[in-house]
Amino acid sequence: MVVKESLRMYPPIVTPLSREVKEDCEFEGLRFPAGSSVFIPIVHMHYNEKFWPNPKAFDPERFHSSKKKDIHVASFLPFGLGPRNCIGFRFALMEGKIAIARLLQRYCIQMCDLTEEEIKMKAANIALTPESGHIYLRCVHR
Repeated sequence: MVVKESLRMYPPIVTPLSREVKEDCEFEGLRFPAGSSVFIPIVHMHYNEKFWPNPKAFDPERFHSSKKKDIHVASFLPFGLGPRNCIGFRFALMEGKIAIARLLQRYCIQMCDLTEEEIKMKAANIALTPESGHIYLRCVHR
C-alpha cells in the first residue's frame, strides 16, 4: 500500500501518455475520431479529487484490499495502462518492495537537520525530481 501510494504521489514518468484512436468512439460524451491522438496526463489523474479524496495527503490506506473496488482502473497510471503499459511493472514493484524491506531490516530512516518538511517536486525531462536536487535523510544502523 505504501509503495502504491508513493507511486501515485510521485509517478516514475510524468509526461502524458499518448495513444492513437484506431476507430471512431465516444467516451463520457466526448467523440474521438479515428486517427486522432489522445494524451492522458498521469499527474493530473493521480491528483484528481474525483478519484482520490484529499489527493495531496499521503494515505496508503487508499490501496487497502477492501478498497480496491473503489479505485477507477484508469486513475492509477504509474506504469501506463492497457496493452502498451510498462512490460517490467511487476518486476519493478517486486524489486522496489524487496529493496525497501532490505533497507529497513538494516537501517532506521530518520529526518535530519537538512530534511525538508515538504518536498517540492519539479518535472525534469520525463521524471519527477526534488526542486532542491536532493532529499536528505539520516540512516541509523539497527
